Amino acid sequence: MVDWLDRWRKGTTGWHRSDINPQLIKNINQFTKARTKKIFVPLCGASLDMIYLIDQGFHVVGVELSSLAIDRFFIENKIEHKVSKVEDFNLYQGKNIEIYCGDFFKLKKNYLYDASCVYDRAALIALNPDLQKKYVVHLKEILPNSSKILLLTMFYPQNEMEGPPFSVGDDNVEDLFSDSKEIKKISSVKEKESSLKPDDLNLTYLFKNVYLIDL
Repeated sequence: MVDWLDRWRKGTTGWHRSDINPQLIKNINQFTKARTKKIFVPLCGASLDMIYLIDQGFHVVGVELSSLAIDRFFIENKIEHKVSKVEDFNLYQGKNIEIYCGDFFKLKKNYLYDASCVYDRAALIALNPDLQKKYVVHLKEILPNSSKILLLTMFYPQNEMEGPPFSVGDDNVEDLFSDSKEIKKISSVKEKESSLKPDDLNLTYLFKNVYLIDL
């Protein structure tokens, strides 16, 4: 997790998109239909996807370790906000959005009491494989029952690139979420070349996969 803080400090945030992820736009109704209007975005960074969710009428709850990322999000999007102390976190609150600045693993269930939708755009793949199981276990502990997750992953030969982002394939997802009600792979796109920076990663292949998980 410390590695991400260093990357934000140094500005080496090649994973940060300057547009809305098309998979979110395409699949938003699949994981939000007939659910509360509150969406949890773990390890949210400064993602513009949160602006899209707000514009669609949702209330966003995020958690992010880097205060630099959170400050960037509110400043660049000109969102008025206040900051308060909530236990181990600094809580940034604006209109229809709140972001907890601190350690995801210290997040508590009462912070997400009615957030039955989760948009994992880059959280799972940001974590070392040794932490991924811990992440999923804690996620299930703090979410309301019967939550749904829209999970975006990347799958490539892990030996060809040192993460993060880390490679997460079908077998990994099945193993991590093995006790879930349903795991559905709804999209898989093979990239001709990596969209990550730098552009010369020279991966043999890269698949961008999307899963819908009913916990």
